Amino acid sequence: MHALLGRLLLTWLVMMAVGSASAVEVDGLYQVSRKVADRGDAPRMQAFRQGLAEALVRVNGHTAVLALPEINRALEKPSSYIQGFSYRTQKIQQQLETSSGTNLSQIVSPIIDNQVAQVQPLVNEIEQLWLDIQYDRKKMQRLLVAQGQPVWGSRRPSLLFWTAVDLNGRRQFVSGEQSFGDQLRKSMLDAATERGLPLVFPLYDLQDRSKLTVSDFWGGFYQNLDSASTRYDADFIVTLRGAESAGRWSWRWQLLKEGRVLKQWTVEQTPQPAMAQGVSLITEYLADLYAIKQDLQPHQYQVLLTGLDSAEQFAQAEVYLASLGQVERVELLQLSNQGARISVTLLQIWPDFLRSLKLDQLLVAPVNPQELPAVPNDDKILQWTL
Repeated sequence: MHALLGRLLLTWLVMMAVGSASAVEVDGLYQVSRKVADRGDAPRMQAFRQGLAEALVRVNGHTAVLALPEINRALEKPSSYIQGFSYRTQKIQQQLETSSGTNLSQIVSPIIDNQVAQVQPLVNEIEQLWLDIQYDRKKMQRLLVAQGQPVWGSRRPSLLFWTAVDLNGRRQFVSGEQSFGDQLRKSMLDAATERGLPLVFPLYDLQDRSKLTVSDFWGGFYQNLDSASTRYDADFIVTLRGAESAGRWSWRWQLLKEGRVLKQWTVEQTPQPAMAQGVSLITEYLADLYAIKQDLQPHQYQVLLTGLDSAEQFAQAEVYLASLGQVERVELLQLSNQGARISVTLLQIWPDFLRSLKLDQLLVAPVNPQELPAVPNDDKILQWTL
């Protein structure tokens, strides 16, 4: 999983922004890396099975998909869904000894205060064997569609994560420059990698702190939060407040858009499992918004693309359409002064396709009928906005 971190979350093939939309093209949805003990058949088959389960949840958005009988049967024969695999080794640090009788807050506090921790674990470098697996996108999608399950494509909303903690009554932002902040961020990224969720972290620099104080953040002053978040151009904002008392942690998660709280959760767990659970809850909420049910039977439409001023713009629109998981084929029929007339083969009906385009707002249906060019009755019209 760690090998995919850069490819899946930090490698953004296309970062297109129109207004407040900045959806990310997430790479590696059908790739999984698993640790294996050796190159034997048993460890490999176990990795195939676990990897397929991880990829199915990532593409569907919900862990509940694994409870379906047909999905369980597919997990018993994971080789049918594999395009290829390879082994590699990676040097990792293995912890040999940890401090005893020291709780997390005792270690965290001095690190957050930029002091040196009193106890450091001893580590030993070892070589870990990994199995990198590439699953078949079309076969996996057909499996989900056959069960009436939605498929979440590779264009996904970006999330800006603001995090602060309250330790012994002292509240402060948590950044990656602190040891505890780095561990917390790594737990978030691990969980987000597994679920295919692109994250953005604030710099917590002078510009951020001049617009948003810890008191503002903790008090929920969303106007200040929105002001500080504008520079990052993310689709959603996630606020995370963690408080530790007598060795027990409580984390309050909020998902916001345009200053409005869409959803909030409270998770009472230690930091690492709390990050996994919180990211999972957010992912499933977003999957309900953006994952689309597809049809086994393709639907073909003739579409007039308007708003194109050059061949380069048409090429951009064509590449964008072809990148969408619900688009099976795009074919140019005619170029004219009106625009580009194309044939599009979809794995969903037209209204669902229009709904899926709302995340990017790169292709939109014209809203003023009086301004529409004359087209055959069955033709659709989309306007390129970039």
